[in-house]
Amino acid sequence: MTLIGFDLFGEIETEWIANSTEEFKNSFFDYQEKVDQYFKIERIKKTYVRTYDQNGEIQNEYPRLNTDEDIKSYIGKMNRIGDVVSLPFFKSTDKVILIEKDSLYSKYKVETKNNKPIDKYLENIVVLKNSDGEIENITATLLIHGSSIDRGDYVERENYIAYFKTFKDLRLPYKILFSPLTDKQFEKPRIEIELDYLFHRK
Repeated sequence: MTLIGFDLFGEIETEWIANSTEEFKNSFFDYQEKVDQYFKIERIKKTYVRTYDQNGEIQNEYPRLNTDEDIKSYIGKMNRIGDVVSLPFFKSTDKVILIEKDSLYSKYKVETKNNKPIDKYLENIVVLKNSDGEIENITATLLIHGSSIDRGDYVERENYIAYFKTFKDLRLPYKILFSPLTDKQFEKPRIEIELDYLFHRK
């Protein structure tokens, strides 16, 4: 928990925050447009920070529960790591490139352009869509910013994956995992976030 604590409440400079949410609309990520049909969407977030023993069993687990009053309030104002990774918002100028496809899935890489909130916290972003064109997951390298007397300012990297499913008529993340770079299969995630939503129509 110490490492994530370095950056959990760290804010991006105000000039990095978009003034208009219109910048953060990209039709490839359809949830970014569909959220507008609701007056607000509350998010319930359960976070588990874990350590493991030598046998790979959970040694300690630190749960936390919090609620976001309206996920739409974070559009264009993702100035903290938790806001970015819980529901990444991409700009209309961000490009999506098909890199792999079969009968079941299509895999795309995302190239961002001047999307500084995303660029600060996520790199090597890949989106997996099913044959119906729905997002199955988003994977990336998570950037965790820290500072110490010995090292000065530094960045640690971890694996990140956000799993999506359908809530009402939206595909939204329901589980997010962070794991060390050596744990590519997320067998021992250091952090697990479970998400649920309450929808309020206009």
